[in-house]
Amino acid sequence: MTLEIIMNNHILYDRMIRHLDIRSRIHLSMVSRHVYCWMKEWGYINSIYFKNSTMEEYIKSLELLDEHKKYISTVVFDRVDDLFTYIPKGIENKYKLIIRNCSISISGKDHDKIIEFLKKTNIENTFLKYVDSKTRRYINKQLIYNI
Repeated sequence: MTLEIIMNNHILYDRMIRHLDIRSRIHLSMVSRHVYCWMKEWGYINSIYFKNSTMEEYIKSLELLDEHKKYISTVVFDRVDDLFTYIPKGIENKYKLIIRNCSISISGKDHDKIIEFLKKTNIENTFLKYVDSKTRRYINKQLIYNI
């Protein structure tokens, strides 16, 4: 039995892919064109970097989320501009989120929603800026509970 025949069976594919690390998944996708097409169609990535610098990057990030939704466990927002305008609704309930090296602006009316959202995420090297005042705080996971 060849690898392509095994990979064509979705049940076997699903059981096999869950036990591979990301490097092995990528190498497996390079075995043949057929395997690559099946893996692209069925998904194989377990973490993605969400980007929204340009509209093309934002659409590509949304497409990756949709294509690999079965296996994704972590979504990383690294140096993302205007985080809360483009972030998909309810993403914090589906995936583990990591917010890294971002600047988050909070207005008075959105304060409670944003703080509740941030409590559900992992935060690293992020600035919290209040729009109404000139206050700017460096936050991490421990400080978010004290706001």
